[in-house]
Amino acid sequence: REAGLTEDLVDDITDDHQHGDLPKRYKAALAWADNLLAGGSEPDGELKARLRLHFTDAEIMELTYAMCSFIGYSKQLIMLGLEPETMPVIGVPIPS
Repeated sequence: REAGLTEDLVDDITDDHQHGDLPKRYKAALAWADNLLAGGSEPDGELKARLRLHFTDAEIMELTYAMCSFIGYSKQLIMLGLEPETMPVIGVPIPS
């Protein structure tokens, strides 16, 4: 099992994280997070394979629940105008 998330790894989480030096397990989790943030469509076969390579079904469920909870709460805070003043707001289009 890999060590926990360290500051060095956090610095590698950028917009181009899939091409960086993060462990493959982290890249798979971040690809899943990107998919959920983009509207939550079912992952394609390649992403499903990456997730199943690095995570059990229970871990994928836990990741999905945690990510969706965070996404939902962050949207609520923004809708209520409770986000920190220094937080940049990025609009994500609603899937049609």
